[in-house]
Amino acid sequence: MENLIFSLNATVPIFLLMILGLLFHKIGWIDDVFAQKMNKFVFVVPLPVLVFSDLATVDFHEVWNMKFVLFCFLATFLSITLVSFMSLGLKERALRGEFIQASYRSLLTHGHYDHTGAVYAVHEETGAPVYMHALDAGTAVAFDSYSFVPPEGTIFYKEGDEVRVGNLTFRVMETPGHTPGGVTLICGDALFTGDTLFAGSCGRTDFEGGSMEVELQSLAKIAALPGDYEVYPGHMDCSTLETERRFNPYLTALQHRGQ
Repeated sequence: MENLIFSLNATVPIFLLMILGLLFHKIGWIDDVFAQKMNKFVFVVPLPVLVFSDLATVDFHEVWNMKFVLFCFLATFLSITLVSFMSLGLKERALRGEFIQASYRSLLTHGHYDHTGAVYAVHEETGAPVYMHALDAGTAVAFDSYSFVPPEGTIFYKEGDEVRVGNLTFRVMETPGHTPGGVTLICGDALFTGDTLFAGSCGRTDFEGGSMEVELQSLAKIAALPGDYEVYPGHMDCSTLETERRFNPYLTALQHRGQ
């Protein structure tokens, strides 16, 4: 009976807290992410403190310890209110785009117009930083349709650089040939090959700055990667690296040449 009374004393403010949390979430004060964080905050911090701090004074023989219930209710109410206003402030900052850069990146495999057409719009809308290889960055003075003038503040990556996007890590592998600054982005078991490697083919090299000899070297570099990967090219269908090693005529030709 005594344990039951103590459990009721501790449980009542928890239910009141959950009701307040649902209310604040419903009216938009707390989004899903912050609701989860709030729940962790309330159950990990205030509740154990309240329970154990009152162990020395609570009277288990009282039928209803109103002092303990009131203390728990006020403390949890203040906790959820504080977290709610913190959430409001963070949501307003998120709406202003202050946190977008932590979650989004524009990673370019090369600078051709059909791969960069939306870069400025995305950058202006979100503030997401742009990454590309410096060799594919054009200038406003020498502009042509096969070079890209990147936004101010663009980050130029190179061989071996890593870019973190949330929980993902993209590693840069330089694969020129289609363009001088072409790169393949490696993320886990996925390859984003741009216009270097296609399913059953490869990118053309008759544009300015292109080189079939350099392209073949890049294809050999990709084929030499250990293991298998999902291949996501800049055009046409997806594939796997093992499939391309076996059936892509450019890669099979390299094998016959001993490259």
